[in-house]
Amino acid sequence: MAAHAASVHVRRATPHDVAALSALGRTTYPAYFADIWSPAGLAAYLEREYGEAPLAQQLAADDVTWWIAEDGPQMVGYAKLTHDRPVPGLRVPGVELDKCYVAAGHTGRGIGAQLLDAAITHTRMFAPRRLWLGVLTSNTAAQRMYTREGFTAVGHMPLATDLREIGCVVMVRNAARNEVRNAAPDAAPAHA
Repeated sequence: MAAHAASVHVRRATPHDVAALSALGRTTYPAYFADIWSPAGLAAYLEREYGEAPLAQQLAADDVTWWIAEDGPQMVGYAKLTHDRPVPGLRVPGVELDKCYVAAGHTGRGIGAQLLDAAITHTRMFAPRRLWLGVLTSNTAAQRMYTREGFTAVGHMPLATDLREIGCVVMVRNAARNEVRNAAPDAAPAHA
């Protein structure tokens, strides 16, 4: 029987997490989006986004933060935040929730919500405390979920794979609102 979300621990990723994060990213992303890429395009994307070298650079950078969810010793989810990213179409600063995925077999347990809470809490350290993301135009279920979580659709931005133009809905949430479900995650990052 799968453990409940209460047994899942969310923390900030460290350089020691590179290999596990790379492996998880290379399995979770294709589980959701393999059909929008050619096999070669998907392989190139996975290396660019989840290769160990790019991940190591990001984990050492000041402008990117990764959060990971662990169920015991197993990494089961992650979220990537890129700081000081203008909201497309609005020309205002924000923190981009670039990725938020949970491994197959662990969905439906509230782990994604815990990762989102970590992202919202983290975003509060950055003026003007605006969290934004892009959701595939075709992914109406995710758009509804983010709307329930306090995000508002504010426009569109282009997104293309090697096969086609897809497009994303840009959604924004004011992270200053105190609506986080759980206590702050461990190792809250310090802002320089």
